[in-house]
Amino acid sequence: MRTNAFSFILLSIALAAGCKQEVESTDIRTSGVYPEVDVTATGTGTTRVQVRLKVGGPASNTFLDLVGPDHLQATMGGTTKDLDSSGSVGYAATFSTDAGGPVVIAFLRGPEDTTAPNTTVNLPEPFAVTLPTRELSRATDDLTFTWAPPGTVDLDESVYGSCIDFIGESIPDDGAATVSHDRFHAEHAGDSCTVTLSLGRGQMGQVDPAFTEGGRVAASQVRETTFTSKP
Repeated sequence: MRTNAFSFILLSIALAAGCKQEVESTDIRTSGVYPEVDVTATGTGTTRVQVRLKVGGPASNTFLDLVGPDHLQATMGGTTKDLDSSGSVGYAATFSTDAGGPVVIAFLRGPEDTTAPNTTVNLPEPFAVTLPTRELSRATDDLTFTWAPPGTVDLDESVYGSCIDFIGESIPDDGAATVSHDRFHAEHAGDSCTVTLSLGRGQMGQVDPAFTEGGRVAASQVRETTFTSKP
């Protein structure tokens, strides 16, 4: 089964950057809220939980401003934290672990509305990437890399840099992969640049049933490494 959790995260960030509106949360019932939850670990030993609460479904650019008794909490690895405003259209908290396991997000409300305490997702197990060669020729060298431990779902792979065309695909999470050199296309054949290899191991979760508009919750372990691409 393929997973698009990491791709969902990138799309959500792009949408949130556009024109937006905010409404106070006490004006909106829980049944009219569409939550977007992203749980991301990047190999630094921490995990970031970010929540955006929309009004009007997934395509809406209207977001809740939490006021009064309304607040968000996340629980991970036995620790519960309140989510603070992230300075844009969301609320976030950072946990000092990136171990795989369940994450629970609660939307807590006053007595006049319905609390949604049980939006859940499992953060996948962490992994490490090994890139044997840090300098590759586009003319002759395939990009070969490994990671450990392997997993049970597909990885989202992307390869990008200023001197090559973007490569994005899903690959089996079996611990090793190769991108053939003939897939690296350069607009200017003589250019060299730093290229980033990004791998995302993702998992989708379940939103609390009190959100009758639906919602999305995704958790990803993301790892990046770089190499030099030469003609």
